[in-house]
Amino acid sequence: MNRFINFKKLTFSIFLISLSFSPIFLMEDEAGGSEPMEQVEQEQQSTDQIQISRKHSRETKLAKSKKQKKSKFDPDIEIEEEENDDEQKENTLFLDLSLDFNLTDNKLRDTIGQRPNLQSLSLKLCNNISDDGIRHLAESCHELKYLNLSYCQQITDQGLIYLIFGCPKLESLAFPKTTTDAGLNEISYHGACFRNLYFEDCPEISESGLISFLNKCPNLRSIKITTTLATDNVLQCIADTCKDFEKLYLENCHRATDNGIYALINGCLKLKKLHIDNCQLLTINILYNIVNSDNIVDRDHNDLSIFVKSCPFMNINDIEVFKENHSDTNIKIYTKF
Repeated sequence: MNRFINFKKLTFSIFLISLSFSPIFLMEDEAGGSEPMEQVEQEQQSTDQIQISRKHSRETKLAKSKKQKKSKFDPDIEIEEEENDDEQKENTLFLDLSLDFNLTDNKLRDTIGQRPNLQSLSLKLCNNISDDGIRHLAESCHELKYLNLSYCQQITDQGLIYLIFGCPKLESLAFPKTTTDAGLNEISYHGACFRNLYFEDCPEISESGLISFLNKCPNLRSIKITTTLATDNVLQCIADTCKDFEKLYLENCHRATDNGIYALINGCLKLKKLHIDNCQLLTINILYNIVNSDNIVDRDHNDLSIFVKSCPFMNINDIEVFKENHSDTNIKIYTKF
């Protein structure tokens, strides 16, 4: 009997000892104390919820990062940026080197060498860039869509040939100062791909050369001309060829008259914006001709916005009178004097 009692005491003691070390009820903390396992599980669940919340926040931020990027040389052109969780990689898509007078062909080659997916590049007024630099660009950046070469004086027609051959996705181009009729003719096979064109101070291009080129650009959406290159015949060509045309920018175009603008508006029913800056021959009559046009009611967009600046025969008082008398039309006039 005594042996049986001793055995029961021993068994009970072992049970108590095992109970005191069981992880089901107690867990030793780092400081040597203990806390209930239930509290630890609650803290673990809280930690998991925080991690899930942070992950959701990162995913939301990433989704918002897919946004419209503005072109470096035309605020009206938008480029859709790919989803990217590294903000530094934005520089691999968009690069503005405008006014870098120290930029050479070799420096350009090194700069774009790490950017094979480059989509938009501005080299405006980079007068040390030559055909060799454009050749490096064409060999490296086959995804390029937007390029500004305005006022570049060392890039010849051969540079344009390199560019079009190596960059088949190019759709927006600001031409260098040295572009000629022959150069336009050489790249005219790419004309159907162009959406936006810019001619800022291109004295070697003639009216006939530009018209011949524009006849190969049926999908053109916008054009900017800042010299006397814009004539009524050029505007008539756009009206006849580019039925999806939306935006016209004329600056210092002293050969364009009311007749050319009227032909453009009648022919391009999708026209949304007309910018007129220092065009000496345009008059207030063009506004009245537009509202009286039979085609004005057929326009398939809500508004036609006309921006007028420094045109001597479009007096601001006359424009205000026009706006008061034609407030019910879908034409919006903005003056910048």
